[in-house]
Amino acid sequence: MKPPSILIDTSLLIDFFRKKNKAKSELFRLRQEYLLSTSVICLYEFKIGANPEKLPEYQAILNEVAILPLTEACIEAAISVYHHLKRHNARIGLADTLIAATALENGIPVATLNTEHFSRIENLALVPLPILE
Repeated sequence: MKPPSILIDTSLLIDFFRKKNKAKSELFRLRQEYLLSTSVICLYEFKIGANPEKLPEYQAILNEVAILPLTEACIEAAISVYHHLKRHNARIGLADTLIAATALENGIPVATLNTEHFSRIENLALVPLPILE
């Protein structure tokens, strides 16, 4: 049976590459339970802040992750999310809005360490993460 798909947020990539013991990262655990995907926006956020000398090392992990495009349907979903959050005075950053919209349009939950922002989005499923020490 094929494992379920999830969209990983940039926070999980950053956490994984910062930890010396990769087995203590959430991404390590998620790789064993789910098919991983991420938004092209996450890829941008991650690579713009990455150490260029370590990009080949990072690329090995990124090759395991499906990169979901930002489509016109994602943009429409992001506009809807933005207006809903604005009405409730609960706006989040543009990148997080686009990432959430990508997950919504693809019908998959988001795994993130930034639950403060993503939990504000109506109908967005979040993957529960037991934070490892």
